[in-house]
Amino acid sequence: MKCLSFLLVLGIAVFLAGRFFPRRWIFEDSFPFNSFAFEKEGNIYNRIKKKSLLQNLYKTLSNRLQYFSVSFTIVTYNDGTKSKIRRKIMTSEIKTIKTIRANYLPKEITKFDELKQLNKKVKRPAEVFAYVFGTASSLVLGTGMSLAMKVIGVSLAYAMPLGIGVGLLGILLVSINYPIYKGILNRRQSKYASQIIELTDSLLNK
Repeated sequence: MKCLSFLLVLGIAVFLAGRFFPRRWIFEDSFPFNSFAFEKEGNIYNRIKKKSLLQNLYKTLSNRLQYFSVSFTIVTYNDGTKSKIRRKIMTSEIKTIKTIRANYLPKEITKFDELKQLNKKVKRPAEVFAYVFGTASSLVLGTGMSLAMKVIGVSLAYAMPLGIGVGLLGILLVSINYPIYKGILNRRQSKYASQIIELTDSLLNK
């Protein structure tokens, strides 16, 4: 019964917080509503969809078949003569060679790369704060639930009201997490706005 009472109070509080949460604070291209970088705007989910039987069969057969590419290697003998040696290289070997070679080539940083790095630099402090503060707030909320349900503090006579109080504090902290995040992000966007605009204009040839 105590658990149901706590969940009822918690549910009502969260519902009211959601109803009165300003919609102007919600931006689909900002944390926590935007997609993560590894999601690649949803493309990752298209890749991991279950493939058809024919696709799996084709992949299996392709892996089993060994395709070769022919190359010629110049060999110099002790007497100074040279000769071409015909050698077969597997396609998988070629891919490995190209991958290793790419790791040793000098990487040119373009303006587009600079723009992405600067954008990450702007967002990183705000996102780190949101993750850390959100985690701590969730722990406070969880502690309140545990006290109210007497998972911890069994010997305390006032564990239930204390748990409700701590739980409400956790809800409050969770609720202010996003506004604080937006405040930090807005300040950093204002700080780096000129650099971002300069890079984007140069890329767009303005």
